[in-house]
Amino acid sequence: MQNPNDPLMSVIFLIVGMLVFFFGMWQIVQ
Repeated sequence: MQNPNDPLMSVIFLIVGMLVFFFGMWQIVQ
């Protein structure tokens, strides 16, 4: 079921990384 070449996993990791990055920046700005 877990396929390292699954593009969906890459997209999910990218979205999670962006959310964490923006959340960290928002915390710094506050």
